[in-house]
Amino acid sequence: MIIILKLNLPKLICAHSLDSMGIMRLIMYIEEQFGVTLPDSEIDPDNVNSFNALEQWVLQHKS
Repeated sequence: MIIILKLNLPKLICAHSLDSMGIMRLIMYIEEQFGVTLPDSEIDPDNVNSFNALEQWVLQHKS
C-alpha cells in the first residue's frame, strides 16, 4: 500500500536545500520503499520539485 503525504510545497529542492546527491538518495529511498524503478532518463526538475510531483512520478511507474 502506498501512503504518500500530499504536502503543497512549491519547491521541494529549494525549500530543503537538496543538492544532486540528496535528490539521488531520495530517489533511491523511494525506489526501495515503494518497489518502483524510476528511470534515470526521467530525473528532471519537474519530477522532483514538490511532493505532489514526486507522487505523480511514482504512481506512473507503480504496477
